[in-house]
Amino acid sequence: MSNLITRDDLGFIEAAYCPQQYLGLSLFGYRFRLLVSRSRRQKMTGTRIAMILLHHESAWERRAVKGVLASLLNAFSPEEPPMIDLFSAEYSKVRLEEEIMPAIAQRKSEYIAVITCGSWVSTQVQEIITQRSMGITQLFLGVPHPVRTGLIRSFEIPQEGIVGVNTAPLNYELCVESLKTLLPQVQTVLIPTDLAFAGAGSELDKKYLLRALEKNGLTGRMLAINSDEDLVSQIGGHLGGVDVLWSLCEPGLQINARKISKMCEEYSVVFCASDLASVFQGADIGWGDSGSLSGAYAGQICFALAMGVPAIEIKNVEAVTQQTMRTNPAFFERMEMEEKSRVLVENIVPLGWE
Repeated sequence: MSNLITRDDLGFIEAAYCPQQYLGLSLFGYRFRLLVSRSRRQKMTGTRIAMILLHHESAWERRAVKGVLASLLNAFSPEEPPMIDLFSAEYSKVRLEEEIMPAIAQRKSEYIAVITCGSWVSTQVQEIITQRSMGITQLFLGVPHPVRTGLIRSFEIPQEGIVGVNTAPLNYELCVESLKTLLPQVQTVLIPTDLAFAGAGSELDKKYLLRALEKNGLTGRMLAINSDEDLVSQIGGHLGGVDVLWSLCEPGLQINARKISKMCEEYSVVFCASDLASVFQGADIGWGDSGSLSGAYAGQICFALAMGVPAIEIKNVEAVTQQTMRTNPAFFERMEMEEKSRVLVENIVPLGWE
């Protein structure tokens, strides 16, 4: 697997796709050398990049957008980068098929690539691009199991028309062990799932989590939910006798994290999320990628695509993140942990807040 482009290497790529030439000139006995460089914007294959989110209220996706923008600004400086057209599917397949993709198709000659966030959006967009023969490159983000999900045939072998920044699957055994260190009394974990957004990748994560819970003597309960309806009322009736509510990268819980967190507090249940960014929306505990790192890699891939490098020549990237637990500061205050326990947790589980 390739890490694609580090910031130190970016200069070499800029030189490769924006060749520079030296012109020599002698004047009054002095030798002058002039550097001539071709404009990056003149070499661009298009002027726009489309970015499609599952929902604009997801903290992970917002951070990914910022990562893409920062990376592109860095790569194209001092010239202007491509324009970013941001679309929110808002959970709706109809909106995606009848509004967003037709809008992109009308101006497809202007687009360098379509960036898709998450498994559901990425698979839906790929299907539409294929069915309508749009001939536009897709760059997917935040898909933990892209081969199993069916986006690509092989993670190691690039293919035409699609490239991805893969989110490394969590080590759920480590997560559960860390959770037990923080909450020795934990016995039962509730795991809500919206079947409309479940796929082969999420089913595998579910299997890993349940296995890790069982190995550590904990009970995992599955709960079917519908993100189109009120989640507080759907979940609230099942929190009795539950110690932890675990969001397994669940879209509905991601965008309603503040409401879910408030409800969990009322029931004295710890709100835990595989999506680290959910912590910034109110979850007590989170692991994984906040979205910023994936977005930064995606911006570098977009730079290569803008300079005319075909997707088949770009390797998929796995954004490996440190398996770090992040906690909401308000969580420790609410738990009223003893100083000895707090120090123990801080030594075992690195804490952080951005």
